[in-house]
Amino acid sequence: MRFSAVLLNSRAAHHLYNGTDSSR
Repeated sequence: MRFSAVLLNSRAAHHLYNGTDSSR
């Protein structure tokens, strides 16, 4: 079940990206 990990990773990446954009 690597799908779960991928989904989680995608969500984490999105969150990180959002945080960086907000910091800008």
